[in-house]
Order: sequence, then C-alpha cells, then structure tokens
Amino acid sequence: MAKRILLQGLCRSLLLRIYRPPICHQIKIWLTSHFDNNYEMISTAQVIYKQPPKTLEAKVYHQFLKELEYEVPDRYLARLENVRLIGKDGLLVLPDGSYAVEVAWNQGHLEFLPDYYNRLHFNQLKSNLKKN
Repeated sequence: MAKRILLQGLCRSLLLRIYRPPICHQIKIWLTSHFDNNYEMISTAQVIYKQPPKTLEAKVYHQFLKELEYEVPDRYLARLENVRLIGKDGLLVLPDGSYAVEVAWNQGHLEFLPDYYNRLHFNQLKSNLKKN
C-alpha cells in the first residue's frame, strides 16, 4: 500500500512537469469564444490614481511612492453553467477544464495551490500527450 502511494506521488510529480491544467485569464473572453456574449457589462476598466502620503520628513520614503496608480479591470456579470468550485480555496473550474484566475487569484498564486494540481484528469492528460 505504501509503495503504491509513493509510486502515485512520483508519477503525479513527473506528469506535472509535462502538463499543467489550462488557465483562463479573462472569463469574458472565454465566454465570447464559447457562447454568444453571455455577460452584462457593469463598468469598463479604469485607472485609479492615489496621492502620495503627507509626511513630516523632507522626502517621502520610496516604498510609499510605489503603485500610486492601480488599474481596475472590467466589471461584468456573467452567467456560467456547468462550472465547478473545488478545494478549500474555492477554485473555479470552467467546463473545458481550465481554471479561472480572474475571480480571486493570479497565475502565480494559483500555481502554488495544491488543489490546482490534485485535480488532474489523467485521461485528458494522456490525450494531450498523444497530440504532442
């Protein structure tokens, strides 16, 4: 039993080097490629500018001058069918098996979450390996 678990872990780690589940960066674009604009725009993207902090010092510390502008992405309401929420972090998996990062994660955060890797579909993996 222990050998089988060890072997499964080794196989999974080797396969992860070959295949990573797809990532969807913008659900709006995914929707337009799979359905006919199944979303309602709430607001378009805009840039917010912050003022540097006021200080008693002669100069503002350089860390406070970073990221004085922030781009707020488009806000829209989308109807998604046949999606899954998985793991304790609530990762959103779209019907084609891609993971949505727009919801709460960026790609760097997603790739460190164990649920991103634990949900590999090995049949899908085999078909992707045969294509390459």
